[in-house]
Amino acid sequence: MSSAAALTLQIACFLQTDDAAPASPREWVLVPGIGGGVLTFDGAAARLDALEKPVVVGALDHPGYLAVWRPGAVDDAERRHVAHTLRNQQAALDAWRAPLGVGDDAAVLFEGCGARVALPAAEVRRWLGEYALTWGWTLGPPTDASHGARLLVLKHGRRWSPGAACAARGAD
Repeated sequence: MSSAAALTLQIACFLQTDDAAPASPREWVLVPGIGGGVLTFDGAAARLDALEKPVVVGALDHPGYLAVWRPGAVDDAERRHVAHTLRNQQAALDAWRAPLGVGDDAAVLFEGCGARVALPAAEVRRWLGEYALTWGWTLGPPTDASHGARLLVLKHGRRWSPGAACAARGAD
């Protein structure tokens, strides 16, 4: 299973779950028309990994549903926008890595809903060049020596994934 696809699904789990009762879906559906029917986590990760890249991914409100748009499913203007988004994602990662001193081999940690996924920064950069994300994210400083930075994901436009930056954004 691709670590990029697994990271994508772990972030979707975080975005789709209730903070009071975190849960991970047992069944996954990739829409629209990606095929494969109802999949397990591993099956969904394998299906995501096998798709032509780049893809646009969005965690839908219903747990286990992930929207995925392939390059052939969008017109030329949308394809240009997706390419622009991918370049911006990678540029943002590079800009945030520099002040943290995060080299290509340093681990970037995502924590959410009990999951801990650590990938080398170079692999996170590759992921951001293949998956156009529909959620906000940033890098934060490490919490311990096991990683060089944290990948923080914006949930419901108001909260960042676990870590020191998990404070509310705006009024609750």
